[in-house]
Amino acid sequence: GGRSLEEEIRRLHGREVTTRGNGALDIQELELLRCLKIIRGALQVLRAFHETKYLHLDISPDNILLIGSGDRERVTL
Repeated sequence: GGRSLEEEIRRLHGREVTTRGNGALDIQELELLRCLKIIRGALQVLRAFHETKYLHLDISPDNILLIGSGDRERVTL
């Protein structure tokens, strides 16, 4: 088990996560470098999916899972 990106934002900021009409997450309050690491990790997982001809049709903050913490944190879908 891990925690979703949505759960992590709620934990860090103690408030509801807001999404725009297109489902994009408002992540402006997360640290920039951590955001980039999370995005990069999600893109690496998606690339691996696509290389095996698998499509993930429900990418959303609650489906981006964060495993571990600190330097050992990793991202999965």
